[in-house]
Amino acid sequence: LTFEEIWEIVRAGVSLGITHVRITGGEPLVRKGCADLIRGIRAIPGVETITMTTNGALLRTYAASLKEAGLDGLNVSLDTLDFEEFASLAGRQNLKEVLDGIQAAKEMGLPVKINSVNRKELNPISLVLYAQQQKISVSIKELPLKEAISQIAEKASMNVAYSKEFVDTSRKVSLEVK
Repeated sequence: LTFEEIWEIVRAGVSLGITHVRITGGEPLVRKGCADLIRGIRAIPGVETITMTTNGALLRTYAASLKEAGLDGLNVSLDTLDFEEFASLAGRQNLKEVLDGIQAAKEMGLPVKINSVNRKELNPISLVLYAQQQKISVSIKELPLKEAISQIAEKASMNVAYSKEFVDTSRKVSLEVK
Protein backbone atom coordinates (compact mmCIF):
# COMPACT_ATOMS: atom_id res chain seq x y z
CA LEU A 1 0.00 0.00 0.00
CA THR A 2 1.08 3.56 -0.58
CA PHE A 3 1.21 5.99 2.34
CA GLU A 4 -1.85 7.74 0.94
CA GLU A 5 -3.76 4.44 0.91
CA ILE A 6 -2.70 3.70 4.50
CA TRP A 7 -3.77 7.18 5.62
CA GLU A 8 -7.14 6.67 3.90
CA ILE A 9 -7.62 3.37 5.76
CA VAL A 10 -6.72 5.09 9.05
CA ARG A 11 -9.21 7.90 8.33
CA ALA A 12 -11.89 5.28 7.65
CA GLY A 13 -11.01 3.51 10.90
CA VAL A 14 -11.18 6.75 12.86
CA SER A 15 -14.64 7.43 11.38
CA LEU A 16 -15.67 4.06 12.88
CA GLY A 17 -14.25 4.92 16.31
CA ILE A 18 -10.74 3.46 16.07
CA THR A 19 -8.30 5.77 17.84
CA HIS A 20 -5.21 3.61 18.35
CA VAL A 21 -2.96 2.65 15.44
CA ARG A 22 -0.16 0.07 15.49
CA ILE A 23 2.35 -0.13 12.65
CA THR A 24 3.63 -3.66 12.08
CA GLY A 25 5.26 -5.43 9.17
CA GLY A 26 7.41 -7.42 8.03
CA GLU A 27 9.73 -4.87 9.48
CA PRO A 28 8.30 -1.33 9.28
CA LEU A 29 11.67 0.41 9.55
CA VAL A 30 12.93 -1.00 6.26
CA ARG A 31 10.25 0.98 4.44
CA LYS A 32 11.64 4.22 3.07
CA GLY A 33 10.07 7.21 4.78
CA CYS A 34 8.60 5.34 7.74
CA ALA A 35 8.71 8.52 9.84
CA ASP A 36 6.69 10.28 7.12
CA LEU A 37 4.06 7.54 7.42
CA ILE A 38 3.88 8.16 11.18
CA ARG A 39 3.73 11.93 10.66
CA GLY A 40 0.81 11.53 8.24
CA ILE A 41 -1.08 9.29 10.65
CA ARG A 42 -0.44 11.74 13.50
CA ALA A 43 -2.03 14.51 11.38
CA ILE A 44 -5.31 12.59 11.12
CA PRO A 45 -7.83 14.06 13.59
CA GLY A 46 -9.03 11.47 16.08
CA VAL A 47 -5.86 9.35 16.22
CA GLU A 48 -4.89 9.20 19.88
CA THR A 49 -1.91 6.84 19.89
CA ILE A 50 0.48 5.39 17.34
CA THR A 51 2.73 2.48 18.25
CA MET A 52 5.03 0.26 16.23
CA THR A 53 6.19 -3.33 16.46
CA THR A 54 9.77 -3.78 15.25
CA ASN A 55 12.66 -6.21 15.43
CA GLY A 56 14.71 -3.23 16.66
CA ALA A 57 17.69 -3.69 14.36
CA LEU A 58 17.31 -0.24 12.74
CA LEU A 59 15.87 1.51 15.76
CA ARG A 60 19.03 3.41 16.74
CA THR A 61 19.02 5.04 13.30
CA TYR A 62 15.34 6.01 13.35
CA ALA A 63 14.39 6.55 17.02
CA ALA A 64 14.74 10.35 16.91
CA SER A 65 12.82 10.79 13.65
CA LEU A 66 10.06 8.44 14.84
CA LYS A 67 9.65 10.37 18.09
CA GLU A 68 9.64 13.68 16.22
CA ALA A 69 7.04 12.32 13.78
CA GLY A 70 4.68 11.50 16.65
CA LEU A 71 5.22 7.84 17.51
CA ASP A 72 3.96 7.11 21.03
CA GLY A 73 5.64 3.79 21.80
CA LEU A 74 7.41 0.68 20.57
CA ASN A 75 7.09 -3.06 20.93
CA VAL A 76 10.41 -4.75 20.22
CA SER A 77 10.40 -8.45 19.35
CA LEU A 78 13.24 -10.07 21.33
CA ASP A 79 13.38 -13.68 22.51
CA THR A 80 16.86 -13.95 24.02
CA LEU A 81 19.86 -11.92 25.14
CA ASP A 82 22.31 -14.68 24.23
CA PHE A 83 24.21 -13.72 21.06
CA GLU A 84 24.41 -17.28 19.67
CA GLU A 85 20.76 -18.08 20.42
CA PHE A 86 19.71 -14.75 18.90
CA ALA A 87 21.67 -15.42 15.70
CA SER A 88 20.17 -18.90 15.47
CA LEU A 89 16.60 -17.68 16.00
CA ALA A 90 16.75 -14.47 13.98
CA GLY A 91 19.05 -15.59 11.22
CA ARG A 92 21.20 -12.54 11.74
CA GLN A 93 23.92 -11.48 14.15
CA ASN A 94 22.73 -8.06 15.23
CA LEU A 95 21.64 -8.41 18.85
CA LYS A 96 23.91 -5.51 19.80
CA GLU A 97 22.10 -3.27 17.29
CA VAL A 98 18.73 -4.31 18.76
CA LEU A 99 19.88 -3.51 22.31
CA ASP A 100 21.39 -0.21 21.12
CA GLY A 101 18.08 0.58 19.41
CA ILE A 102 16.15 -0.05 22.62
CA GLN A 103 18.51 2.31 24.45
CA ALA A 104 18.15 4.97 21.73
CA ALA A 105 14.36 4.78 21.91
CA LYS A 106 14.47 5.15 25.68
CA GLU A 107 16.80 8.16 25.35
CA MET A 108 14.25 9.75 23.02
CA GLY A 109 11.52 9.22 25.62
CA LEU A 110 9.71 6.50 23.67
CA PRO A 111 8.12 3.86 25.89
CA VAL A 112 9.48 0.43 24.97
CA LYS A 113 7.99 -3.00 25.62
CA ILE A 114 9.73 -6.26 24.78
CA ASN A 115 7.59 -8.98 23.20
CA SER A 116 9.04 -12.45 23.56
CA VAL A 117 7.96 -15.96 22.64
CA ASN A 118 9.35 -18.40 25.17
CA ARG A 119 10.83 -21.64 23.95
CA LYS A 120 11.71 -24.69 25.99
CA GLU A 121 15.41 -24.27 25.32
CA LEU A 122 15.49 -20.58 26.26
CA ASN A 123 15.52 -19.08 29.72
CA PRO A 124 13.30 -15.99 29.99
CA ILE A 125 14.81 -14.84 33.27
CA SER A 126 17.63 -12.92 31.58
CA LEU A 127 15.03 -10.96 29.59
CA VAL A 128 13.07 -10.17 32.73
CA LEU A 129 16.22 -9.01 34.52
CA TYR A 130 17.19 -6.89 31.50
CA ALA A 131 13.70 -5.34 31.43
CA GLN A 132 13.92 -4.63 35.14
CA GLN A 133 17.33 -2.98 34.71
CA GLN A 134 16.08 -0.91 31.75
CA LYS A 135 12.77 -0.10 33.46
CA ILE A 136 10.72 -1.40 30.55
CA SER A 137 7.92 -3.96 30.26
CA VAL A 138 8.25 -7.44 28.85
CA SER A 139 5.47 -9.67 27.56
CA ILE A 140 6.35 -13.36 27.33
CA LYS A 141 4.05 -15.58 25.31
CA GLU A 142 3.76 -19.33 25.83
CA LEU A 143 5.39 -19.24 29.23
CA PRO A 144 4.23 -22.09 31.51
CA LEU A 145 2.63 -19.99 34.20
CA LYS A 146 2.80 -22.16 37.29
CA GLU A 147 6.42 -23.14 36.76
CA ALA A 148 7.81 -19.76 35.86
CA ILE A 149 6.07 -16.91 37.67
CA SER A 150 7.46 -17.58 41.13
CA GLN A 151 10.90 -18.37 39.70
CA ILE A 152 11.00 -15.11 37.77
CA ALA A 153 9.76 -13.09 40.72
CA GLU A 154 12.33 -14.67 43.01
CA LYS A 155 15.31 -14.27 40.64
CA ALA A 156 14.36 -10.75 39.65
CA SER A 157 13.49 -9.70 43.22
CA MET A 158 10.37 -8.00 41.98
CA ASN A 159 6.63 -8.11 42.16
CA VAL A 160 5.17 -9.82 39.12
CA ALA A 161 1.63 -9.35 37.89
CA TYR A 162 0.38 -11.71 35.22
CA SER A 163 -2.70 -12.37 33.23
CA LYS A 164 -3.77 -15.17 30.91
CA GLU A 165 -4.83 -14.28 27.42
CA PHE A 166 -5.88 -17.19 25.27
CA VAL A 167 -5.08 -17.10 21.59
CA ASP A 168 -5.62 -20.64 20.37
CA THR A 169 -3.57 -22.61 22.90
CA SER A 170 -0.83 -20.10 23.65
CA ARG A 171 -0.46 -18.39 26.99
CA LYS A 172 0.78 -14.88 27.44
CA VAL A 173 2.37 -13.42 30.54
CA SER A 174 2.77 -9.68 30.90
CA LEU A 175 5.37 -8.64 33.42
CA GLU A 176 5.12 -5.00 34.32
CA VAL A 177 8.56 -3.97 35.50
CA LYS A 178 8.58 -0.89 37.68
